[in-house]
Amino acid sequence: MTDIFAQQNAQARKGPDLDLVAPPELFGAETNSSVGSPVGPVTPTDGGSHAMERDDMIFAGLFDGHGGDECARFLQQRFYRNLSREISYRCTQNLHGDAGSADAATTPAAHLAVTPELMHDAFTSAYLMSNLQLRFSDNIAALTSGATAVTAVVAKNSSGSRWLHLANVGDSAAILCTARPDNNMLWECQRLHQTHRTSTPSERSRVVSSGGFVLRGRLNGSLAVTRAFGNHSYFSAAPCQPEPETSPLATPAARSEAGRGRGRASSMEGLSVLPATRSVELDSDGSSTLFLVLCCDGVTDVMSDEQIVAVVHEGYTKLLRRAQKEQQQQQQQQQQQKRDLQGPAAAQDETATECESAPAVRGVAGKLARWLVHTALKRGSRDNCSAIVLLF
Repeated sequence: MTDIFAQQNAQARKGPDLDLVAPPELFGAETNSSVGSPVGPVTPTDGGSHAMERDDMIFAGLFDGHGGDECARFLQQRFYRNLSREISYRCTQNLHGDAGSADAATTPAAHLAVTPELMHDAFTSAYLMSNLQLRFSDNIAALTSGATAVTAVVAKNSSGSRWLHLANVGDSAAILCTARPDNNMLWECQRLHQTHRTSTPSERSRVVSSGGFVLRGRLNGSLAVTRAFGNHSYFSAAPCQPEPETSPLATPAARSEAGRGRGRASSMEGLSVLPATRSVELDSDGSSTLFLVLCCDGVTDVMSDEQIVAVVHEGYTKLLRRAQKEQQQQQQQQQQQKRDLQGPAAAQDETATECESAPAVRGVAGKLARWLVHTALKRGSRDNCSAIVLLF
């Protein structure tokens, strides 16, 4: 999977002033509890599978924290590894399941197709596993806080078509922008996420049937969302006792009894971490997929989907004009230097070739994300504001 954030950060360290890429904390102030997931090089799992060592797969994730940023930062470090492991495991299982076919022996794991069904199972397992790891972690601040999430994977199927696979819990948003030739290539937006709030009738029914309740429009009178990571906020009041030594062969019941001296955490009634998943084939109907925006509710509370696309379009136009202006300035400086060294004739010969080249705008995704966050803050957002723009 391609490490797009590491590439942008590397360009920021070595690029010119034009390359204004978002910092590792991602798209906001240091006190912001919404974080993006850094994606590093994917190594084989313990079983030796190389199914995830592929350059045609991209991951992006945004985690919007509440009650503190520890849960969001925990997911920032753990979720990608869990998802990578789940996809790798399922690709390997599919390879072994097709072992009897003629093509299975010659198909490398890195070229196995990632299907919507596979991604649905992988997302579901990764969400559940990450929440379980959080629950049994020793980070008390991460236990008591929580986070919504929206995660995306771009991959190719067996026929070479690009697919966008999404999963989300809570009210973080995923907005896809496309341009259709039959509509004069005008930018159009498509909402891909599901909003998990108590105002949604299906979520309200699920909360009540699972033992929770809705009070003043909030889950159990506390949370504004009905699906999220963390919020393991119920601990035993008994003081922590020294944990007795247990044999490695002890039964699970004995181990549970031995661990009762520590404070225990239990999830909030009615809260779920089961994600809503969706898979979309890109460029399937002749339209051109332009970009994907992942953002938290601090952005969507003050802007509609159409306004978000319009802001990104405005930011891109400004970046392009700035790049053109800087390119012209650089060309004028180069021509002046050549006039000083070789005379005016040599400078005029190369003017035509230099003007034909289009201006290069590097780090544009990070710049557009920061422009979107800046616009949300100007429009009066008082919540966490974070965004990721993924260009296609």
